[in-house]
Amino acid sequence: MYTTFLRLILLFLSFSGFYSVAYTQNGLIKYSQELGLGVDKSAYLVFDASKSIYYFQRGKLDSGVEMEEVNPNEFAYQVRDKEGISFYFDQEEAVLISRQYVFFNDSFVLLEEDIPNFRWEISEETRLISGFLVQKALGTFRGRNYIAWFTREIPFDVGPWKFNGLPGAILEVVDSEDKFSFKALSITYPSKQKLDITPPKKGKKLKGFEEFKQYVKEKATEWTKYIQSKGPGYSGAPDFDSFIEKFDTDNNEE
Repeated sequence: MYTTFLRLILLFLSFSGFYSVAYTQNGLIKYSQELGLGVDKSAYLVFDASKSIYYFQRGKLDSGVEMEEVNPNEFAYQVRDKEGISFYFDQEEAVLISRQYVFFNDSFVLLEEDIPNFRWEISEETRLISGFLVQKALGTFRGRNYIAWFTREIPFDVGPWKFNGLPGAILEVVDSEDKFSFKALSITYPSKQKLDITPPKKGKKLKGFEEFKQYVKEKATEWTKYIQSKGPGYSGAPDFDSFIEKFDTDNNEE
């Protein structure tokens, strides 16, 4: 009787331990990304079963500026600090908190919004990425069409930037105009390290994509007036349709 009871206890502890390990599995994916600026940047996705954060342009200092050469006649302006540009998902709270840089007034904003709704159609087409079997999906979001590749072998709803809504981690995304891309370079899953998944905290707080659009447009107008005030040889007219999320489209899925 005692031996049977002891076996049951050991079996329960073993099952509990397995469940705990499975539930707390996490991972790290490094991506190369093209954001329409002609410059590839490295970015990182850290995730577990319920939370994830995608980030880039992090630095060791509280603030900093870098100029990166695109070609001999063009340079890209990059701002780096400890939090960088980041996109934090909390699936349990159904919220996305992003920290984004606004060029027009040289500032960061913290945008809180509902987790965006991508319209995906999953294909039967498959291939391999870094040894993981991935499946093709076609999607639309805020004025752009995307081709994504996701893997069910990492069974979490995670991906680069704001991409979500597929039954597995998204390892690659390219838009139909080939202006924006996110491609996994290395994948660590499951990870044996404890990974930090905390939301960004520094920046002007905004709520909802509409409020974000209004804020950016307001600062862009101020910036344009300032540039034009420099004289007839100066001009500035931001092209909002060149942003990854088109501002003036009727397809602004929330």
